Amino acid sequence: MLVQKEDVYLNFVNSIKSDVTKRIYEYNLRLFMEFCGIDKFEDLIGEQKQNQIITYLMSLREKKLSYNSISTRLNAIYHFYYMNDISLNKKKIKMFKGEYTRKVVDRAYTHEDIKKILDYTVGLGKIYDPLEIEKKKLEPEFPREYIGQYLGRIGNVFSSSHSNLY
Repeated sequence: MLVQKEDVYLNFVNSIKSDVTKRIYEYNLRLFMEFCGIDKFEDLIGEQKQNQIITYLMSLREKKLSYNSISTRLNAIYHFYYMNDISLNKKKIKMFKGEYTRKVVDRAYTHEDIKKILDYTVGLGKIYDPLEIEKKKLEPEFPREYIGQYLGRIGNVFSSSHSNLY
């Protein structure tokens, strides 16, 4: 099917429902166009498109972009060509994307992290009014609501042997 030049952009942009996705995809497609030295969307439709995509992916990897950033940019390109009835060898292109590597290592909360979460004094003057806190300290529910002591007379849910918070 032959696509009209003026329809190329409209096929791409009007097929995206979310305004945020539309903005991101358009931005990422323009980055690809800039890489290719192209000003008009219709110029993306032509020979060597697959080789251009692979070369673009290699340049993104050289710039040390994360796997997810590369995927986001590639999805915009895939969507453009798909909406304009142009097939790509995605399996071949994907081989140049690189491998997923975890950048952030998850860890357990430290005692200091938990103290920051539970300690109401962190919010004094920010979300808690110091005068209001002084009034609240007189109320029986203060230890439960502001210090994390639960179960009343029985004791805390957080055992003092496991935590060095208070």
